[in-house]
Amino acid sequence: MQYIKVPREIIYAKDIGDKRIACFTYFVFHMGLNDRVLFYCNYLIEWCHFKPKRDKGCMNDKFKKILSWMYTNGLIHNFDDNDFDEKRFSSNSIFVVDINREWFSPSGDFALIFDFEIEVINDYYQKNKKTIDTRISWATILLVLSYVRCNIRHRPKECYETASEIEKCPEILFRKYIEIADDIGISERAVSKCIKILCELEILIKADMPRFKDKSGNWHTDSTIFTNKHKYVQDKKTKEPILFTDYKPDREIKYGKKLVASRKLTITSEKIYEEDFNII
Repeated sequence: MQYIKVPREIIYAKDIGDKRIACFTYFVFHMGLNDRVLFYCNYLIEWCHFKPKRDKGCMNDKFKKILSWMYTNGLIHNFDDNDFDEKRFSSNSIFVVDINREWFSPSGDFALIFDFEIEVINDYYQKNKKTIDTRISWATILLVLSYVRCNIRHRPKECYETASEIEKCPEILFRKYIEIADDIGISERAVSKCIKILCELEILIKADMPRFKDKSGNWHTDSTIFTNKHKYVQDKKTKEPILFTDYKPDREIKYGKKLVASRKLTITSEKIYEEDFNII
């Protein structure tokens, strides 16, 4: 089981398109022992399950924009130290680059994505793409998953010992779809559809907060709570990720609801919920 660590900076780089995480994974899975990667335009795009197209603003230009950002921000650089030549990329010339380990093995904020999850997402998309919104691709779904994973609260290992500690720090993300959309540069509708697919694939689970009424009597939609369906930890002997059997996603949601509800009461007295807050 392989995994990739997607740095927060590229997740939030919304100006370079929704295929940026898919492109990043290419370099992770093609990295040699010498931290060197070979690519050329058509192969890179086709590996990411898209069709090359040279017309202005089409697929070649979209990947060119991502690569330009990766060069500019120091994720990769040509082994001969020359600058990224966009014309050479468009002409399908071969590039040999060295990768920056600090970006591909980040120690700060990142999203942990497993190779089988990428495969499951792509397989689902390829089988169902005729019925999925044309503005969504497998890369969009991967981007949304990366965002959620990067922002889910993580509980220290020592806090798994007692129920009281777990209750204090549930491993959740609570956020509105519009906030996610603004952060990563896609539509709120696309976020909603991607979340629905990720829940269907049993990668994530979610719980919607009840609507609330403000002091003026207007009803509003509140945040949604997200958590992982499964959790993996490192095996002490093999150092490989294994399923953590003590992890219970329903429990995370349960305590997440209590946490969010208590914070609402603490932060403001102007919110009145439409219904009692049901605890699982």
